[in-house]
Amino acid sequence: RAGAWSLTLVPRFVSGLVAPHADPLGGAVWGDTACRLPPHAPAFWTDTFTSGGIESRGWLKVGDALRYFPAALLIGGTRP
Repeated sequence: RAGAWSLTLVPRFVSGLVAPHADPLGGAVWGDTACRLPPHAPAFWTDTFTSGGIESRGWLKVGDALRYFPAALLIGGTRP
């Protein structure tokens, strides 16, 4: 779709963040880490893996996006 927004988050080199065999999930791991979004980016994103919604205001909290799965493919849009 023309004008559609998507965002992919895939962390690398996370062995220093978590215990062996643990997944790098949630705010406890990611703290205040955030991705700055471009101007006019959507304020609501849908995670295609979990169908969950994430709100953003110019920044997207990594811990919110990686709460349930260690990677995220987000589609920008309006709240359902």
